[in-house]
Amino acid sequence: VLRAGDDDWVYHLDFGAADSALSAIVATPLEVGPALQRLLSAPERAVVYTSATLLVEGDAAYTRRRLGLGSSVAQLAVESPFDYAAQCTVVHTASLGDYRDPEFVPGLAAVVEALHRETRRRMLVLLTSHTMLRALHGELVQRLGGKAPLLAQGITAERATLAARLT
Repeated sequence: VLRAGDDDWVYHLDFGAADSALSAIVATPLEVGPALQRLLSAPERAVVYTSATLLVEGDAAYTRRRLGLGSSVAQLAVESPFDYAAQCTVVHTASLGDYRDPEFVPGLAAVVEALHRETRRRMLVLLTSHTMLRALHGELVQRLGGKAPLLAQGITAERATLAARLT
């Protein structure tokens, strides 16, 4: 990592969960398209890309560009069977301020707690770091009590276990 000289790649150390030993040394290309095309360029290979987020406003141009795919690649967009209007509420608040502010996580916990008490439904909270996840989890345990069904990746279970529980 210290001697990595390719400016087209990002290098980092992965320590996994908090207080754990080094689990991986990772190199990630800034642009995946060229590397992906080298891996998949054999003529006998067929590749299917599938994701809920391949299209941007119904268009795959951004994904094609990032993956290094030409416009001749066949595509099929299938509508989701998920009833977003009935089953999903997206909450975005600018009132919490900067995420580095010491009051950010307690404020976020107050929003999540209020949503929980109002809806009494399951929810998924996406965060940008494991540090924030641990802090929010601690705040919510204090606010909701230890008996609340609160799942947190790397705290209450690992990713695969959580995914299996939520499906």
